[in-house]
Amino acid sequence: MAPGDPSQGGGGTRHSDGIEAALASVASWFEGADCTCASVALTDASEILAAAGYGDRRLDSDAPATGDTRYAVGSVSKPVTALAVVELDARGRVDIDDPVSEYVPYFEGAPGEPITVADLLSHTSGMPNDDLAFAAGHLDGWDDFRAFLEETLDRRRTDGDRFCYYNSGYAVLARLVESVTEVDFGTYVEREVFDPLGATRSTYDSSVLGDDTADAMTPYVVEDDEFREASTAENALLSSEVLCGPGGLIASVTDLAQFLQAHLGGDSPFDGASLHRMRTPAATRKRLVDGTEFTYGYGWEIRPFGTDTLVGHGGNTGVSGAYVGFLEDEGVGIAVACSGVGDPRDAARDALATLTDREPESVDPVRSIERRVRDLAGRYETPSGNHHATVTADGARLDAEFGGEVAPFELSLLPTDLGSECYRFTDADCVESTTDAEFFPGGESAELLFEGMLFVRVGEAEAPNDRDQSAAEKAKTE
Repeated sequence: MAPGDPSQGGGGTRHSDGIEAALASVASWFEGADCTCASVALTDASEILAAAGYGDRRLDSDAPATGDTRYAVGSVSKPVTALAVVELDARGRVDIDDPVSEYVPYFEGAPGEPITVADLLSHTSGMPNDDLAFAAGHLDGWDDFRAFLEETLDRRRTDGDRFCYYNSGYAVLARLVESVTEVDFGTYVEREVFDPLGATRSTYDSSVLGDDTADAMTPYVVEDDEFREASTAENALLSSEVLCGPGGLIASVTDLAQFLQAHLGGDSPFDGASLHRMRTPAATRKRLVDGTEFTYGYGWEIRPFGTDTLVGHGGNTGVSGAYVGFLEDEGVGIAVACSGVGDPRDAARDALATLTDREPESVDPVRSIERRVRDLAGRYETPSGNHHATVTADGARLDAEFGGEVAPFELSLLPTDLGSECYRFTDADCVESTTDAEFFPGGESAELLFEGMLFVRVGEAEAPNDRDQSAAEKAKTE
């Protein structure tokens, strides 16, 4: 059946009405993205609902992308690596609460309590990001990696629990798998993770990307605003064995969709308790200004999605990008990958919203914050009319211009607290201040309290172009 046909499985699901719209959403993103090609697969727990490809995987020939096109998916590798490790735990061959040094000779000299396998799975070891993705190109194999790692041990933070995204930790996890199983990591994952799923197009052998006869992305970099084909040797994520665990997977979106099915409660060959453990929050990755938390489990990022929960992971190699994610309550998932410098994460989340009949802005906590901030924009005046302010929004920032019976001045305001009744902002240029402006949202009657002076919203803010045009018209009359 042709890729992208919405009838490709799942026609009787409660999401069938949204499949075409979700595919159209990804197609629309592709048209405006810096991508040479892209592919998407939508799935539920039992079957792939639809798959599609966009663009050409090679720019110098007619080689269209399909749902089976292979892509270098970067850090989408992490939940795969994590699953390999937690399955070894379920089989009694590893205890993820053990120190890593019981299995492989790493972190033995690290300060503080021993670093455990679980610490590496959840990026909570206290080891800060060491730019391994960039350094790996200068490392000659695992001996160099071990020396590189030992040189960084004294950087470990032991002053409390913290999340530090740490690629080297996942490189060590790959070595742990090899040590315990006595099998090459890529071979083991293909045999123990993808083969049981029937996912046959996943590999850690980057040579497939240079095979003109294979249905695989061609790596491109951008030079002088044009795409140039790049060899895998130019990119450590595509050539270094050290990076297989954190980012070396090459897979099709249909294979990734089958991987998601196992996490969606389908007929999974994996231990159910281990799968649940992977998506149980172990650390707070990010806390938004409104109190919303993005967390991290074992290889999975977890974030609110309206009243649902989105479990997923993104990845980027510099020549390709990818995202996989699934909704816990709705029981659907998506895999998107692209060749080029595009980032499909927002597109994937928008498509999931469309698939489940939600407005994308309503389920994205970041966009929700920006919407609330945007709703504060407008023209404000004091009750006496002696002072006024024009407030405009730029993402989650407000720019305010004050004038009237005082010398005009401008402020750039950043939110510090978006409580239900009062939104507090601080002056970005006044670091010694904690709160400089308070907004009381109320639509057309919103209020602003600044330095003890009350301003009431009296109308819409003029766009900068409108203000410039007004000034030009005024000049003409004068």
